[in-house]
Amino acid sequence: MAELKERILQILQQPQMASLATIGPDDPNYGVLEIKPYCIECVAPPSHKPEIWTAKQLRLASRHRLW
Repeated sequence: MAELKERILQILQQPQMASLATIGPDDPNYGVLEIKPYCIECVAPPSHKPEIWTAKQLRLASRHRLW
């Protein structure tokens, strides 16, 4: 697993190489990463007041397509 993490970090650090990567089901180091945001902060126009979305709000919004 450590080798896979290192390989992913190398690809992310060199975006021009990402298209040449051979990470897939046939790769011996293949793995799936699930990234779950716990908080997203954005600035709402026109007041520029920060809006903070928690993981619970994101789940509800994505489930009900509120945006």
